[in-house]
Amino acid sequence: MNYLKEILNNLNILNEILDEIGTSRLLLNNDFSVDEMSMEDWLKINVKQNGRNRIPLSFTFTMTGLEISLDRIGEAIDWNNEQLERSGRMIKTVLKNLLVSHILVEHYGSSRTQISLFGQDGTCTNNFKYREGFFLKGKREDKLYFPIYSLGNNEII
Repeated sequence: MNYLKEILNNLNILNEILDEIGTSRLLLNNDFSVDEMSMEDWLKINVKQNGRNRIPLSFTFTMTGLEISLDRIGEAIDWNNEQLERSGRMIKTVLKNLLVSHILVEHYGSSRTQISLFGQDGTCTNNFKYREGFFLKGKREDKLYFPIYSLGNNEII
């Protein structure tokens, strides 16, 4: 399929990270699948689970930016084209961390979620907190996901 220039520009941001990690680019990578609803001006790419303990993760490339869904949080991260251009280095760091970090997801009932990314040395590199509606104290549930890629030897995990 022929995607619009804006889609391809944003897709290349993630492809540069995959090049740095030493793996195939998104559209050629067996660890990802193109969502069947994708079209020229909207491309959604999902991480394949393949029986592995990977966080449910999808990247949606639009004419206006990039949206990332993590676990049960749709649009967990949402960057517009201006942010992608202006804060490119920081955004690439976050994207790389999503691919090479252990990810701890903590659910507090149905309305609060915390997602923490941990580097190979165990240090928390990124932390995201989400709340929907009213916060009612609920049971805490944790899930630890393995990295999609290892930085040390570029193996698929």
